[in-house]
Amino acid sequence: MMPTDVESFIEAIHKTPSRTVIATSGAGTYAIAWLLGVSGASETVLEALSPYSFAAFDVLLGRKPPQYVNEKIAQWLAGRALTRAQLLSDRPDEPLVGISCTATIATNYPKLGDHRAHIAAWTPQRVHGMTLTLAKDQRTRLEEEAVVSRAILNMLAAAMDMPDQLDLGSLPDDEITQTT
Repeated sequence: MMPTDVESFIEAIHKTPSRTVIATSGAGTYAIAWLLGVSGASETVLEALSPYSFAAFDVLLGRKPPQYVNEKIAQWLAGRALTRAQLLSDRPDEPLVGISCTATIATNYPKLGDHRAHIAAWTPQRVHGMTLTLAKDQRTRLEEEAVVSRAILNMLAAAMDMPDQLDLGSLPDDEITQTT
């Protein structure tokens, strides 16, 4: 079930003139499901992709990256998403956003590194970036998925110049950095 605050937030996103292609890998699938689950999605979402295998990711990115989960790769993936939005758009001069997430979150085995997500939104005017490092062993995979998905929606809203943001449900040991 979609949280009420997410539903009303997405309703506001769908009322903007902006359209997007979203690509998520490793986490962020709730963001896709939530965007598509609220009426008006066809006015916002041109395409939603989840390249989960290395091969699918490499094809979408157009090359094999040296590392899959990092800030630069998220930016490149957002650039590819923006290019796809430009190709798919049938409305001249509409505002477009390419948004992406590369993440490594809780799974069925202990992870040596951080649980983190790199999110980027690319518009013709600027690139927004966010790195989210989650407090390790404090949430289930589904809870981490929800936090990352909320962060993706916040990044999309920021790229659309919306002032409101969702509460991520951050914990004291979470780290969030943003760039524009």
